[in-house]
Amino acid sequence: MVKLLFVTILLCSFNLDAAWTRFERIIPANMKEKGLDIHFEKSKGIENYRIWFNDEKILVSKDIIGKSAWLVLSKEPIAPKNQDLRGFFDSYYINQHFEKPNPRQEMTKAEEKEFLMFPKISKQIVMTTKISEEFDGSGSRFFEAVLDPSVIKRSYIYVGPSVAVADGGLFYTIDINSFYEEYRHANKRRN
Repeated sequence: MVKLLFVTILLCSFNLDAAWTRFERIIPANMKEKGLDIHFEKSKGIENYRIWFNDEKILVSKDIIGKSAWLVLSKEPIAPKNQDLRGFFDSYYINQHFEKPNPRQEMTKAEEKEFLMFPKISKQIVMTTKISEEFDGSGSRFFEAVLDPSVIKRSYIYVGPSVAVADGGLFYTIDINSFYEEYRHANKRRN
């Protein structure tokens, strides 16, 4: 009886965890609803722009698999419906840690499609860099990126597990250009 109860609880917990994982595209209109406070402004003294935020669920640890924040730069802007970048990070991790199906030969198109979960997005990504945590004068933690205006339209911040996991809770992509456009619109009215 105890074994049956344990197995039932174990199976139910897997189903609950899977239902808990979800993606959100974060823009100014929904950030508060998602419990995020994201700031965007022009940097002082230079022509760059600064975006910063905090998410208590981002873990900066080498021992625990947690969420990380990544700055992602693409060749061209990514359509809102394709901004779920978790597949890119999952496939990148898999490609780095497991042997390819055909290690001595080029992969066939079918193998490439099966092995690389999101080939269209993967071909779009030019650069990823992990964003490290910063601390302000009061000791509060935040994550920040400073961007040249020429790359804002194709820059994103992905927050989620940086390795393939079965459940990651809420993972999201911050569409930086949406914050830039809101900033420009608000400052156009002031001038």
